[in-house]
Amino acid sequence: MDTQKPNEPPNPYAPPAAVEAVASPADSLRRIGTNYRYVILSLLAGILLWAVHNAVAVSLPPPVKLIVLALIWVVNVFSVIFAVRLALALHGVAIAVICGILIAGFTFLSGLVVLLILAVLSSSATKRLRAAGIKVGFLGPRLPS
Repeated sequence: MDTQKPNEPPNPYAPPAAVEAVASPADSLRRIGTNYRYVILSLLAGILLWAVHNAVAVSLPPPVKLIVLALIWVVNVFSVIFAVRLALALHGVAIAVICGILIAGFTFLSGLVVLLILAVLSSSATKRLRAAGIKVGFLGPRLPS
């Protein structure tokens, strides 16, 4: 739809040409793999911090208890962020927003809902990565450099 004549200067009021940034499949797989690994690591860190908190909660002074609880909260926030990024890389914006709302809403209320959502995301990420020939272990995928 270029209506410019050969000797005519360019129109300064014309809209810019659309440039579509399409991610390559390797970039998409790398994004899925890294977010998947970060979700797993943040969940393991949260479990470890809860175990530490519950094991020594009686003997800790109150300021240390608050620090441990703050660390647990930070790890929960990071797990929500990485889960939303994983859902975005796997399923798109709409599903990522729905997962973000459900995970953020139920993180402190019901762990079962969060675990179900994370299990679905984990299964989907594992299938996509294995279909691309990437090995997926306990701590997520082994991404090639």
